[in-house]
Amino acid sequence: MDWPATEDFAMPSWRMVYLRRHLCVWTDTVKLYYGQSREDAPFLWDFMTDYAVGMAKIFHAVRLDNAHSTPLHVSRHVLSRVREANPHCWVFAELFTGNFETDLLYQRTLGINALIREAMQCDSPHDLGHKLESPLWNGHPVGALSPVPTLDRADNQTPAQKRHPRDALPNAAIVAASCASAGSVRGYDDLFPANPSVVSERRHPWDSGCCLGRYAFCSPQKGYQNLGYPPKAFSGLLAADFEVEA
Repeated sequence: MDWPATEDFAMPSWRMVYLRRHLCVWTDTVKLYYGQSREDAPFLWDFMTDYAVGMAKIFHAVRLDNAHSTPLHVSRHVLSRVREANPHCWVFAELFTGNFETDLLYQRTLGINALIREAMQCDSPHDLGHKLESPLWNGHPVGALSPVPTLDRADNQTPAQKRHPRDALPNAAIVAASCASAGSVRGYDDLFPANPSVVSERRHPWDSGCCLGRYAFCSPQKGYQNLGYPPKAFSGLLAADFEVEA
């Protein structure tokens, strides 16, 4: 919450943010304390480094989740090992420092290839259009970061939650028109009416009456009453697909 992104707020000397509760609480996230060097937490450093290297050996790219919350010296160490295992590994970063110069510092220090930006965080078509034409999202001057505007991320609300189910297609069309790569997460293309919680959701796709592939685990017989959605909000493409599944 408004701390300098380059400082590790988990350090004991940093303003006691946990004691004062001056931090954003994510129920599915545990903040790890790496310390100043591997000697402070050797198991943690080795475990996370081995995990990242394993991913780099399997995939062509890695994503730095919450890169702004991970100390730079830790990310630099892990990525150096990743590049030893896969010299051509592409590095994406979910990086929200709130400052363009700080973004560039992370890019220079870590060798980030592309930043992830979220279309679902835009409040209006004008806001989305403005960001798509901005230098960070769409410009390509020499040395610029490559943007990757995503339609949605795993912790975003779905179009049905934030706007309307019908918004999914035009939102995707606008993002697809940008001069950058684009992507989405499972659930956006399926028109989930709600983002299943990674903390509290305990149902499985093979459970009776559970449609994981469509509409956030609601059966056609029960509709959307369990999620509190008014029936009038579901028509058009949703209604047609609903009838096919029923």
